[in-house]
Amino acid sequence: MLAPAVVAAGALASTPEAVDLTEALRWTRQFVFQDTPLEVAVARLSEHYGVPVYLDEALAREPVTGRFAEEDYTLKEILDILARSLNAEVRLQPDGSYRLLPGA
Repeated sequence: MLAPAVVAAGALASTPEAVDLTEALRWTRQFVFQDTPLEVAVARLSEHYGVPVYLDEALAREPVTGRFAEEDYTLKEILDILARSLNAEVRLQPDGSYRLLPGA
């Protein structure tokens, strides 16, 4: 008979630990943000798409939550959704980068 917390003779059950969903799901080509600071989400998107994305400091620590599959959304669409959730706006810059600004 097994003792509590033992899953097999001589083996202890593993202890659950917190994981970064964005990193854990990177291979699935999904972006998962759960109360993620906007600056972290934007950095991940910018790195993945190879497009600079800048944001106003007032938005940097705002938390965002969402799940986006790469095949379902363009970078612009993801940025628009995140911006709307924060009453912000996305502007395409002449150099092809994006800038997120607080809404008017």
